[in-house]
Amino acid sequence: MIIKVPQDLTFYNTIEFCKYLDTIEDDEKFTFDFGGLATVEPFGMLLVGAKIRQFMDRFPDAKYYDRNFKHHSYAANMGFFKSMYQDYGGTLYGNNHYIPITKIEVSKLIKKSAEKREHVVDTIERESARLSQVLSNNNDELKKTLTYSIREIMRNIVEHSESDNIWFAAQYWPTKNRVEVAILDEGVGIKKTLKTNRRLKIRSQKDALLLSLEPGITRRKTTRFDRDDPYANTGFGLYMTSRICKNGGDFTVCGGKKILALHKRGNYFFNTSFSGTAIRDRKSVV
Repeated sequence: MIIKVPQDLTFYNTIEFCKYLDTIEDDEKFTFDFGGLATVEPFGMLLVGAKIRQFMDRFPDAKYYDRNFKHHSYAANMGFFKSMYQDYGGTLYGNNHYIPITKIEVSKLIKKSAEKREHVVDTIERESARLSQVLSNNNDELKKTLTYSIREIMRNIVEHSESDNIWFAAQYWPTKNRVEVAILDEGVGIKKTLKTNRRLKIRSQKDALLLSLEPGITRRKTTRFDRDDPYANTGFGLYMTSRICKNGGDFTVCGGKKILALHKRGNYFFNTSFSGTAIRDRKSVV
C-alpha cells in the first residue's frame, strides 16, 4: 500500500494525516511517498514522525519503504527522515534560525543531574537555556521566555509522562518575526496522568487538556504557587507557558484524540490521534 504524506506539514494537514493513519488496515508492505512534500514546520515534523513510528509498531511484521524523499534537503537537515528510522539527513546541528529534531533520553538527563549532584530541574534549565540561546537571536527577553517555557514542558515530561525520550525541534523565521518550539513525548498521556489525582473529575480528553492548563493542577494534588521555591511549583508549568504564548502568539497541546489550541481570540478543539503528548509553542518576536 502507498501512503502519501501531505504536501504541507502545517497544523491542519498534520492532525488530519494522524487520523488517516488510524484508518489503514494491516498489509504486507507499506510505502511512504514524500513526493508532494513542500512546506514543513517543527510541530508537523515531530508529530508526523512520531505517528509513523507508532504506525510501524502497530504493524511490526510489515515491510516498510520510503520514496521520493531525497530531494527534500531542508526536511532532511531537520532530521525528519531520521526520526522515522530512515538513514538520510540530519547532519547539521542547527544555527540561529533552527534546531533540528533532537531526541533527549530522559535516563541520561537524570543520570547527568545525579553526577553533578544537582536537582534535575537545574539540568533541564541548562539544556533549555542552550536551546533558547540558538533561537533568541540575541534578544534577552525572548531567551528568558523561551528558557522558562522549554524548561517547564521538559520538566513535565521527566516528572509525569513515563516517556523514555523527549523529542524537540524549533524554527525562527526572521521574515515573519516568529519562533516556533515543538516538544513531544510518547508517554502515558495527560488524561492518564491526571486521573491518578482522585480529586479531579475527568470525564473526557477535553476535560484533561483543559485541566492541564489550570494553575496548580498535578497528578498528585492541588498546589499553591511558591515564588521562593520554583522546584515546588509543580502544576504551574503548562499554565504559565500557555498564558505567555497566548498573550504573544499561540499555544497548542495534543493528547489522545484531541488537540486544544489557544489564541487571543479564543480556545479551539480539533480531533486527531496521537499516543503521548505533543506541544506547539509559537511566539511573535518584537
